[in-house]
Amino acid sequence: MTEKPGPELVAAAADYAARGWPVFPCVAGQKIPYKEKDFFEHGVLDAKTSAYWVGQYWRRWPSANVGLAVGEAAGFWVLDADVKEAVGDKPGENGFETLAVLEGLFGEPLPATLGQETPSGGRHWLFKWPGRAVKNSARSRLGPGLDTRSSGGYILAAPSIHPNGGRYAWSGPVETTPILPAPEWVVRLLMGEPEDLEWLRLRLDGREIPAFLAKRVGQPVPAAARARPTPKPETLSPYARAALDDEVKTVRQTGPGNQNNALNEAAFKLGGLVETGALPESLVHQHLMAAALSWAIDPRKGGWSHEHLTKIITGGIASGRKSPRDVPPPPERAPRAAPRRRRADAPTPVAVGVQIAAGRAVWSARQPLADTPAAAFLTANGVNAANVGPWFGFGEVEYLHAPDGGEPLCLGKFPALLAGMARWADQGQPEVRAVNVTYLDGAGRPASVHDPLTGELLPSRALIGAWHGAAVRLGKLAGDRLHLAAGVLGGLQARSVYPAIPTWIAGPPSAMAHLALPAAIRTVIVIGAGDAPEELRARVARSLGGADGRVTVRFADARRRASVAAGSGHG
Repeated sequence: MTEKPGPELVAAAADYAARGWPVFPCVAGQKIPYKEKDFFEHGVLDAKTSAYWVGQYWRRWPSANVGLAVGEAAGFWVLDADVKEAVGDKPGENGFETLAVLEGLFGEPLPATLGQETPSGGRHWLFKWPGRAVKNSARSRLGPGLDTRSSGGYILAAPSIHPNGGRYAWSGPVETTPILPAPEWVVRLLMGEPEDLEWLRLRLDGREIPAFLAKRVGQPVPAAARARPTPKPETLSPYARAALDDEVKTVRQTGPGNQNNALNEAAFKLGGLVETGALPESLVHQHLMAAALSWAIDPRKGGWSHEHLTKIITGGIASGRKSPRDVPPPPERAPRAAPRRRRADAPTPVAVGVQIAAGRAVWSARQPLADTPAAAFLTANGVNAANVGPWFGFGEVEYLHAPDGGEPLCLGKFPALLAGMARWADQGQPEVRAVNVTYLDGAGRPASVHDPLTGELLPSRALIGAWHGAAVRLGKLAGDRLHLAAGVLGGLQARSVYPAIPTWIAGPPSAMAHLALPAAIRTVIVIGAGDAPEELRARVARSLGGADGRVTVRFADARRRASVAAGSGHG
């Protein structure tokens, strides 16, 4: 459907000009500026913030699109993500995939700044001017599918009409959505000064990085990236083609309630074949996106956005690439030995990868705590939200409930306090693998969620992701004592009362049993698990104590927990 221009265009232009954003008229339904001798000859260079000139321009061209000049004068620059199909030998580009890779490597997603969706399937993010000159059109600096608009450049602003007939649309209200600074890694990638490149190299040290990023920061292109050819669809092996077809079929046939998980799992499985060169990433993305867009719409949530689906697919593929899958040799005549059966309680590598991707998807979408129901929840429980540290955030998270172990149902989306649960590698770099979620209502109270069949009140806390061995670590290790908390509040309160003793939040006792303690720890005080069954407490004590019993494990009872919360008693 082709949109028709109307008075909304001049109204928007006047509003932007009043905000101090320079505007100018572009040809109706096009991206190019109008031009008229002795009146408007220089395009973006003639952009104005004057109500008089806005009136003059749009009186002359009432159907004009709104060109928005960006850069230092406007106070912001623009990051542009686009998706382009492969043409001939020229590979396709997907800015959302590139962005997902960069966010994963640097461990910091883009903030919730003002942005807009483009009718071609792309997206703009507006970022506060950084005080350093951002280059206009810096495609080669950020990676495939990513570009910038800055001083001397412009974008079409909502509600302008794209050449394909669709309208640009803001991702949030212009009046209330802030324009935030870009993450430091984005700015340094754009600047590319020697000190910027050194900073980037230090952040990426020890990580496997794609060829485009290696080239940008001045590191050797990984040999695997140089040597591995990208297969064309017509040259795929029968195994790879069958794997792709099977996963696409599974995604396409998934009904509402489990679509996120199905898409994520399919992307993860195929990501292993992408890593070994058996499947081109662009082909996997294209087929999974087509399958997801064919889904029946859940009337409770509406349709799926291209950006949301892209985030799931790219995140799943990126996680799957960490578990490469080689194409097996053709079957031999002799029968293969039956694979050794896996213990029922040991998750497969694929399942673990899917869990990690699910946890990271929730964590990467987090927002700051300030002025959220999560901050109100902490304040009501005596915790200053401003001092909890970087491992906490706010989000809106789906509540999934699987009655009787069946297919999980989505019971709604709730405000939530998020706590990132990480594992520390040998080099000491944290890796978020799961999220401890406390579901809330709009006022910051624990959410009341009921089983739709039985009416039973369901827990307001959940662990999302691969939580085995992961914890929220509060404070650096010092000495030989450790507080180990089952709940977020208990952990934060213990940390407040005993700041000299490090506190880990590990979730319920069943999760504590999977933790590996640092070698220096000799005493562990477990907080918030005193009411656990004796058998479970004994299992936790055996697991944490080690085979040699070098660690003493004590459980704080209800009275002791009360004293910790009140600031009395000891450890």
